[in-house]
Amino acid sequence: MVVVWKTKGCSTPFHPESRPFAGRPASSLLLLLLLLFGFITSKSIRSD
Repeated sequence: MVVVWKTKGCSTPFHPESRPFAGRPASSLLLLLLLLFGFITSKSIRSD
C-alpha cells in the first residue's frame, strides 16, 4: 500500500484538494482502515 500523505504537493496520488477531508490524512486513513475491517469481517462471516 502506497501512502504519500507526508508530501502535500503535486506528488500526492489522492489529490487532497478534491477530497472532503482535505487537511485530515489521519481521519481518511482511519476511514480506509474501517472499510477494510468491515470488508474482512463480512467476508469471514459469509464463509462460516
